[in-house]
Amino acid sequence: MNATRQDTPTPEALASRIGELFRILSDVENNAHEGLLTLMNESGLTVAQVIAIHFIGFCGTVSVREIADKVCLSAPATSHMVDRLVTMGYVTRTENNVDRRQKKIALSAQGNELHAQLREAQIARLSVLTRALPPALRCRFASIIEELILELASLPKQRCATQAGEP
Repeated sequence: MNATRQDTPTPEALASRIGELFRILSDVENNAHEGLLTLMNESGLTVAQVIAIHFIGFCGTVSVREIADKVCLSAPATSHMVDRLVTMGYVTRTENNVDRRQKKIALSAQGNELHAQLREAQIARLSVLTRALPPALRCRFASIIEELILELASLPKQRCATQAGEP
């Protein structure tokens, strides 16, 4: 039977299936967090700080407001969190040349190293999951993931499009 427009899932139906996949991955992954938790404990970071480091690591230079939006904290609480990250040596804070009231936040060398370690821990956890897939399914999954990455990378960036408060 030929595929028709009716065979194409709606965005909502596909999102629901992706949500189910994430739920299953989360259930399986719950037992694989030891590396991440150990890294967090050794570095003295909170979950919000880890999210901020990931965000800064992926975006480069960001503003306190952008971090606050990402971690769902107030501006004062985020500013305090950034102060702690500066004190711990994970981020740097510099003046924004366009608006001196704004500060530009970036990862320091130590922050970049930690970001790399967090990514390695994430890859290790996901490797446990993908090893469980049969080889043929793993090949199809890899092919689909590559196609998704190419397609999604071409979409307009929601977050990292501006530099620390600059238009």
